Amino acid sequence: MADDRAAVLVADDNNTIVGFATVYLDIVSVRFGQRAWVEDLAVAPDRRSGGIGKALLDAAKAWARDRGAAWLGLESSAARVDAHRFYEREDPDGRSRSFKWTL
Repeated sequence: MADDRAAVLVADDNNTIVGFATVYLDIVSVRFGQRAWVEDLAVAPDRRSGGIGKALLDAAKAWARDRGAAWLGLESSAARVDAHRFYEREDPDGRSRSFKWTL
């Protein structure tokens, strides 16, 4: 059975995976409507700054939009400074801090 609430997006170059993103539909929020999240976005270290991350993020946005999401978010560790520069270049509408507890 296919699950249209999640997807793995893959960037390849001559049958070699050079990046991927996972995206899924989350709850329908009273505040935001249908939300979507990028759970993972990774590009091979030797292929970074070549447009692959942007293409994957754009594909995740399109996938979410096509499924009725009004909002796409992702979380990133405070230590991932290089990733944050990329996300900032992509002109996010908002920024936040996140907190978690190991159970």
